[in-house]
Amino acid sequence: MAKSYQRSLLIGLLTLAPLFGACDQADISGVTEVPTIAPAPRVKSVAIVSRVTHATSGTVVSEWLTNGKSATLQIGKYRLDVPRGAVKKPTIFVMTVLTGEMIGVRLLAFDKDWNRVTEFGTPLQLTLPYDEADQAEIGNPGKLLFANVASEIDTTILELLNTQLDRDNQTITGTLYHFSVWSLAKELSPAID
Repeated sequence: MAKSYQRSLLIGLLTLAPLFGACDQADISGVTEVPTIAPAPRVKSVAIVSRVTHATSGTVVSEWLTNGKSATLQIGKYRLDVPRGAVKKPTIFVMTVLTGEMIGVRLLAFDKDWNRVTEFGTPLQLTLPYDEADQAEIGNPGKLLFANVASEIDTTILELLNTQLDRDNQTITGTLYHFSVWSLAKELSPAID
């Protein structure tokens, strides 16, 4: 009975997830030591990378996690690694692969009382594929970044993160400190005068 109630609550929550807003920053008012964040790359111009091949779009995966446990949420090449110590109380992590042209995910986390979790004790690792994009559009995969965008339909870039390239698997991986909508982006080459 409890599992059926939790499942119904999760389905309702995932249905309403797009209404929660574009980006939640972590509340660090009670944190005494703020993690050192690598500065975002200095780029003159950035563009969101568009999907040209079909992906496992719209698929949702979730997992409950308690302190001392780690988890990996994965859909194809889309992957979220949650290390031990990321949360101190039971938390459900939800990863949704975006539909449409944007190559990205919507990430959410909630505690057992369905309060939004926005602060993590340990950074998380996100991996996105770039083989779903037109390779001519990508150009140099070494210039791929993660972009925190306003929403699935508003591609206003709020934040950029450095990534690590895996040419063999055609993926990039980056370190996250908060959840939101994350998309694949590329640094544009400067215009030649």
